[in-house]
Amino acid sequence: LMAGLVHFPSATQLLSGQHQEFLAFLCSCLHHSSSDVKQAAFSLCGSLLSQGTGLLTAQNTNDLSMSVIQAGLQSLQSAIAEINRRNDLDGSVAGAITAGTALDEVNNAMWCLCKVAKSIDGQAVVSLLGLVTPFLERSSGFPRILLENASILIGCVASVQSQALAPYMDHFFWSWAVALGTLCDSKEKEDAFVGLFHMLQARQDMGAKYFPQVSNAIASWHQIKNPTLHQMLLSLLSHYKALVDWSRVPPATRNKLNAVYQLNLT
Repeated sequence: LMAGLVHFPSATQLLSGQHQEFLAFLCSCLHHSSSDVKQAAFSLCGSLLSQGTGLLTAQNTNDLSMSVIQAGLQSLQSAIAEINRRNDLDGSVAGAITAGTALDEVNNAMWCLCKVAKSIDGQAVVSLLGLVTPFLERSSGFPRILLENASILIGCVASVQSQALAPYMDHFFWSWAVALGTLCDSKEKEDAFVGLFHMLQARQDMGAKYFPQVSNAIASWHQIKNPTLHQMLLSLLSHYKALVDWSRVPPATRNKLNAVYQLNLT
């Protein structure tokens, strides 16, 4: 039922007369013992929260967001615990969640958490950061979709909690910036790069230290359709223009940024 409703959002209107019972059921499914049930619940919750079907009142949205945050953190904690257990046994770090419903649960949990990023408080954000940064390690063998959603999730929470994350940037920023450069153009990528802007506002030193990775990430865009984001990235590049050694940036990247943002680099 939940998997079907994800593909037919308008069908949720049929439940509008019984929405309290339906939402209570949905929240309980987020904590179900079955990974298959949980992944479907995260998927439907994310769909409801992002598409605005008219089913949710402000209070229902808040209640569902709180349930998603609690359940999402629990799913990620369980995944990391299993990864650590596998690593201790045979070193197969990624083997715990490379396929099947376990992968879907973790993936959908991160995607759904992106939809409620503005509701995650500073303490929970720090806990969340520790749970998603392992998926940024490209050499660990995790599926690409986990790397993508982990990098987007960090960006979403960074856009509203940059000060809470700033003290930890030394531990994750390099991997995150590299991961951002691998994303395909999308609305989700836009959200992640808004987070990048706010993180570098909070810690400008990190942008200078890892400017090659930052510039490669910005240059990975084929076309930025959001003028506000374009202006944000232009502001970043203009700030660092005279502060960094541009010889550290690959020529192709430097030429693209120079042309797109009219930086007048020599």
